[in-house]
Amino acid sequence: MATSPLRLQQGYGIGNALQPLPPFSIIANRAPTTQDKARIGTFWVYTALNNVYVLTSVTGGSSNWLTLSNGGAGVFLSLTVNGPSTFVGNITQTAGVTSLLATTTAGLTNNGNFVNNTGAVTINPSATPVTSSLTVIGQNTVAQPTGTFVATVAGKHEAVQFVNQNAASTGTCEITVITTNQDVGAGRIGDAQIRFADTVFGGFTLGKDASASNFVISQGNALGTNNRLTINGATGAVNLPSQPCFSYFLNGNTGGVTGGGAQPVIAFDTAALASPYFAAGRFTAPVTGNYLLGSSVSVGLVDVAMTEGVLFINIYDALNNPTQTYEFNRCNPGAIKSATNVVGFQGQIIAPMNATDYVEITCQLSNGANNAIYEGQPQRKTNFYGQLIS
Repeated sequence: MATSPLRLQQGYGIGNALQPLPPFSIIANRAPTTQDKARIGTFWVYTALNNVYVLTSVTGGSSNWLTLSNGGAGVFLSLTVNGPSTFVGNITQTAGVTSLLATTTAGLTNNGNFVNNTGAVTINPSATPVTSSLTVIGQNTVAQPTGTFVATVAGKHEAVQFVNQNAASTGTCEITVITTNQDVGAGRIGDAQIRFADTVFGGFTLGKDASASNFVISQGNALGTNNRLTINGATGAVNLPSQPCFSYFLNGNTGGVTGGGAQPVIAFDTAALASPYFAAGRFTAPVTGNYLLGSSVSVGLVDVAMTEGVLFINIYDALNNPTQTYEFNRCNPGAIKSATNVVGFQGQIIAPMNATDYVEITCQLSNGANNAIYEGQPQRKTNFYGQLIS
């Protein structure tokens, strides 16, 4: 039920027989509504919640009651603070943008939970600041919400930006992530992790793998799921588990090797280090880069009449056009063959390759009988290997 105490309060005074008095306060066990009428300036005391309201205006027949500060919750259309302020509880931003304007010393220090639901925190550094920092010290729990910090500097809009803006300082700008008693459950494998997220590739996670004390860069939301780089915490050794590499060899002897000058592709058939990019003696580059490629070929049953032999590493594009050819060990096989009629060839190069380029190994033998062989097991005498190095 609405109230309507509009009667004027008056008293007798010296020099003024009828002295106007402030309106009596309204005591109630509820908050006022727009239908509650009273004189402008009337206080409304909500005893159950210790809230105090004051009637500031009446617009179109509706009363406007303003909540006063009482040590509890307050609702304001805007808030301007001209001096230092201290917050001992949580600060929750449910909408909009929090902007820290340029000052000589600009900073935001929060010693509690920082909760940012839908908006962003924007730090605009001053033209000549002495110091500028954003420090957030809060709880690390499964339910802890994530925050978005936006820095706009020199026209660049970036998710997070830390800049050492003291021109007189010789120090460096550092970002340090320090955690203790890290929860190893719920996907938190490392002691400290930083995630760079995107909606296309899932981003990357950087951190320390607590189980092995290694530094890891992993593609995705957590360490260990799709590691791309691991630095051993004890030795400093760097491992690149996703770097393409392969090693194949002949499992047995291949007969019928021509001595008529042809260059048949050697069909390496067994893997010492398998690769999904190797098939039918051909390695296809999955990514563009510089590749280390090498091969050793053992030719047996060499005829004394064979006057020329040479090993080739051949690179082709996706349309089967030769783009690079490397030649090794051009020689006279018939003259240098061993007592068991064997001649060995080997070569190794670093070559630039585009994605979808492929490599094949050939060996050309001229003249002589067509009964030479490529030797395979038991010592893996004829092999082909390679890896992406940069």
